Amino acid sequence: DLWVPRGLWIGGMLETGVGRGHLVAIASLPGINMPSDISASERYYERDIVEPPWELFRGHIEVPKEAGIGVEVLENEIKKYERRRKEYHLGSPIKGSSGAAEGPSSLSGPAPP
Repeated sequence: DLWVPRGLWIGGMLETGVGRGHLVAIASLPGINMPSDISASERYYERDIVEPPWELFRGHIEVPKEAGIGVEVLENEIKKYERRRKEYHLGSPIKGSSGAAEGPSSLSGPAPP
């Protein structure tokens, strides 16, 4: 088995569909030999921020076959709830920075309380 000498449990409760995608991917690895606790999107959220939402079928969640986390992030859903936004763009260094991985940023929305 992979790196799990005694077994490993995968799970969480309050992840959005983004976090749930990562849990599903990890839970499907060889060596994960204990039951996992990964719920459907509808258990905690009226509307998740991914499409398609995660669903249970006979107590199981299907592992997506697509690359990545297997779902599309619905950025418009995220924008509905954001209070503040900061964007980073790769390839354009921030003034005074030497790192190419950083870029100009923009900040919008009210400051947090």
